[in-house]
Amino acid sequence: MTLFSKRYFVFVVIIIVAIFSQTSPILAVYYPDMVYAPKIEIFPGVTWQTATNANPTWSIQIIEVEMTNRNVEVVPVFKSAGNVSGSSNERTSSMATRSDGIAAINGGYYNTTTYMTNSYTEIDGFYIGGGESNRSVLGFSGNHQAIAKRTKLSSSFVPDDPTDWEKIVDAMGGRGHFVTADGVLIVQDNEGTTSSHYGLRNPRTAIGYTTNPYKSYLVTVDGRQDGFSVGMTYTELAQLMADLGIEQSISLDGGGSTTAWIKGEGIVNSPSGGSERSVVNAWVVIPANTMDNTTEEVTIAGIWNPDTTHPEKYYLDHLVTDNTVGSATVTWTPILGQNGCYKVYAWWTADASRATDVPYQIVHAEGTSTVYVNQTTNGGKWNMLGTYNFKAGSKGFCTLINTAIGTVSADAIRFVWVNTYTPPPTAVEYWFYCE
Repeated sequence: MTLFSKRYFVFVVIIIVAIFSQTSPILAVYYPDMVYAPKIEIFPGVTWQTATNANPTWSIQIIEVEMTNRNVEVVPVFKSAGNVSGSSNERTSSMATRSDGIAAINGGYYNTTTYMTNSYTEIDGFYIGGGESNRSVLGFSGNHQAIAKRTKLSSSFVPDDPTDWEKIVDAMGGRGHFVTADGVLIVQDNEGTTSSHYGLRNPRTAIGYTTNPYKSYLVTVDGRQDGFSVGMTYTELAQLMADLGIEQSISLDGGGSTTAWIKGEGIVNSPSGGSERSVVNAWVVIPANTMDNTTEEVTIAGIWNPDTTHPEKYYLDHLVTDNTVGSATVTWTPILGQNGCYKVYAWWTADASRATDVPYQIVHAEGTSTVYVNQTTNGGKWNMLGTYNFKAGSKGFCTLINTAIGTVSADAIRFVWVNTYTPPPTAVEYWFYCE
């Protein structure tokens, strides 16, 4: 074989391997005839893939998130009306759009009379509602979502596996869970649902994760549409999870609620009712980098006291100081994946002793902006400090300074990417502006 032939052979092999890796599932023990389309990157660390099967007919949407990418997160979003009896539901697409999401699926079950959630929902460490007994809940921790967890919660919210559960800040329940290993279904727990629920083919929505590599998966299966997609039973859904290599997963609200949304594409599945249904909550993939005060991107200078008891803290604790201890600062420096316009949010705990003009300095691509906040109010929530342009990397950051009179709470900062830009032919370093 000539040198040219050898190089051509290697080139062809590389191309074939690349194509195969994009079009095939991790394993295909159960459905070897499933056809997987190439993965489409919708954001760095996030891909969207479709899959179809001829017999039985299935149309499937798969959103895959690299959880080691610190600039993307999977978070639960609740309907804007809140968990109030009789309040209006909201479409998944709406919840995703107002959260600056890039992908989303519908969430847990809800009461169709009161429009309140039946499925346990926890957002940013706060219980929203729901909690059907002995149903599985899946969630992520507050430290860069470094921990994913699937457990069952009793009626008193006691997990059957308490390991690391105190670290989970974002969680949502469903009905039924599946455990797989090496592409083989190990556990299918229907969790007390009736055979008409788990044994018949219906549209399905599921969320799950793998640990090595650490990824999360948002999956929908269309149904009730003969000739296009007939839906899956729980067993078929569990076997699909196994073929995808998803180790832990739970079944969310399906039927007419099943929805998959992609930014720029809209609804990408085919809802069985003919249009998108309004629901109570959704799992949304957001292009965000959330830094608690315990992450390595945080630099702490001066005297700060950790507090683990305040009910409004984000994750495990927050830091407190005042202006009598000398100069003290906390700086959050994200490693951003790309240039663009970002919303910057701050989280603090409110108290009557807090300062009313706490300065946050945001260093961005156009200079430095200082925002003064009143920490006696609006604790235990994300408060937007503004929208700024940042370059990729670690040139931008946010610093809290203890120069105000009163106590100061330093807890967490979140950067959320909003849009990108096209560099013009200029040598000017900082030229671009948020749209």
